[in-house]
Amino acid sequence: MGELAERTTAVAADTAGNMVGQGVTAVCAIAGIAMDSPVLAAAGLPLGALVGAGATELVEAVAGRLWRNQTERVMAFCRCAEECADLPLEQILEMAAQDAAILDLLARAAEASKLSTEALKIRVFARAFVASVKDPATVDHARIIVEELAQLQMGHLRLLKVLHGEPPWPTAKSETQREVWGRALILTADPGLAQAFDALIAKLRGVGMVSEESLGLTVGSSSADTMWKLTQFGKACATWLVQMSTSSDGTA
Repeated sequence: MGELAERTTAVAADTAGNMVGQGVTAVCAIAGIAMDSPVLAAAGLPLGALVGAGATELVEAVAGRLWRNQTERVMAFCRCAEECADLPLEQILEMAAQDAAILDLLARAAEASKLSTEALKIRVFARAFVASVKDPATVDHARIIVEELAQLQMGHLRLLKVLHGEPPWPTAKSETQREVWGRALILTADPGLAQAFDALIAKLRGVGMVSEESLGLTVGSSSADTMWKLTQFGKACATWLVQMSTSSDGTA
């Protein structure tokens, strides 16, 4: 076993509290877990001599906790990949290694999982990776989903889930009204989005998940209201989010 594998196995096992498989070790290495570990970095530096005897302990207590959180997220990605594929992780990785694009997607998805505080996003990253392993033709689409979803926070995910539903218009619905949401309807569905609404909707528009519609429709007012609806890309992301959110509250 090489030095990197030994380091990664050791730190992942320390986080999990037991032995870890070769597949988990490989994914943790891909995500840079071993090389990023502040605990391991501190062990090789004379911090006590540089900034005081308590520096190493402080690194272990603070930065070490951050590193362990990141390790746990990568391991959650591995567990979800196994569940989605219904295959052992090692077999999934062997399949991924046959295609350079899928291997690159794995690196991006593992890295995004390491940095994500939302368990829901980690499960979507895992599903995107597994979908590409099963059907390599989807790898480009999956990579875009991973890259764009990695930029979003929980508020964005909540807004996507609202827009994924059918808006409860108070009057008879036209075909157009079945997809568009106004601010009032969105905030009725999720009042917690009110404070950051403008920033949230702007971000979703910026990543191509939401488009703006000015339809002259009204909600309790005679004035035209700006509307929003999911793009085709937004629908694909929101569908996966809704499907993967059934067993978790979305935190990590």
